[in-house]
Amino acid sequence: MDVLPDGGAMVALAATEQEVGDLLAGREHLVGIAAVNGPDSVVVSGEEAAVLEIAGSIRARGAETHRLPVSHAFHSPLMEPILADFAQVAASLEYHAPSIPIVSTVTGRLATPAELCDPAYWVGHARRAVRFADALATLVEQGADTFVEIGPDKALTTLAERGLPGPDTRHAVFASLMRRDRDEAAEVVTALARLHVHGVAVDWPALLGSDGPTLDLPTYAFEHTRYWIDAMPVIDATAVGQQRATHPMLGAFISLADTGELVFTGRISAETQPWLADHVVRGSILLPGTGFVDLALWVADQAGCACVEELTLASPLVLPERGGLALQLVAGPAEGGRRRLTIHSRPDDEAVAAEWTHHATAVLGTSGRAAGFELTQWPPTDAEPVDVTDA
Repeated sequence: MDVLPDGGAMVALAATEQEVGDLLAGREHLVGIAAVNGPDSVVVSGEEAAVLEIAGSIRARGAETHRLPVSHAFHSPLMEPILADFAQVAASLEYHAPSIPIVSTVTGRLATPAELCDPAYWVGHARRAVRFADALATLVEQGADTFVEIGPDKALTTLAERGLPGPDTRHAVFASLMRRDRDEAAEVVTALARLHVHGVAVDWPALLGSDGPTLDLPTYAFEHTRYWIDAMPVIDATAVGQQRATHPMLGAFISLADTGELVFTGRISAETQPWLADHVVRGSILLPGTGFVDLALWVADQAGCACVEELTLASPLVLPERGGLALQLVAGPAEGGRRRLTIHSRPDDEAVAAEWTHHATAVLGTSGRAAGFELTQWPPTDAEPVDVTDA
């Protein structure tokens, strides 16, 4: 390739292969597609004027272009003068079937031993387009989810991260062993460390030597603990004439026909909602005050109210160690843009006649803020300090 005359150009285009193919019509002897890196990422290569004209057409459509800093127009018609000499060199080599499967970027599929042992395949490799996107798709189909670039920079890693196909590839791991203008040893070890923490087995003694001591990393950073709250089982409330409630502690609600009141029901338990057991006061599991606020805010939203103007706690809600509590929240009829909300509970294993315990009362408003209460300054205007030393 070095004997070719200088000249030619390669430009990366944000366009599809079809769009670029249409622009090549009639000048295939001057310019061609050098690479297909993604659904809308194509490289053209060839005679400079023709390449720049195509790039100009793509820019006119509002798409990005980038000229590559190369010495020759690789994978283009300008490579053809050296293909015969290259074929002689390729024919002089001895070929063997690979022991590791290889995905061809000429065809975009798994290469056969016959292809890889044929000198003509390598001659075509120098002239034909690099079908990187197709090769990447084949790797994903084969189950690959870890990609390591062995080369002088991370050019292919960047392309793979942008163009990896399929919805189940968001957990793929990418590592490049070297970066331009960076310390090579540090980059290689950093890449191996990245692979290591993602579960790839790395032979560290082979790299670091078996004579010196090695220390295990502290395990806590790599022990995956799941903190997400499990959703409650979905209840088909419509089957019993109610509507499904989407709050974690409520299951259904209904609007009363004669008064317009809204009645919300649910069940809470330290067994089915274990995060509640984190709030223990003097040995008892209590629903925290913020839990009442959250319930009131959610009901306000369902009732068309903008805020919780007031919330008064009447008695603690104590969860039993076994079993659970039935919840009942009643938002009264709208009066003057407000609703009165009450929150009650009772053991869920008692008879229908069991007494309900009143826990909280709230006023739901529509003003978007608590009436008569401003937070634009602190302390509020006319606020009086209260001594809480002995409270």
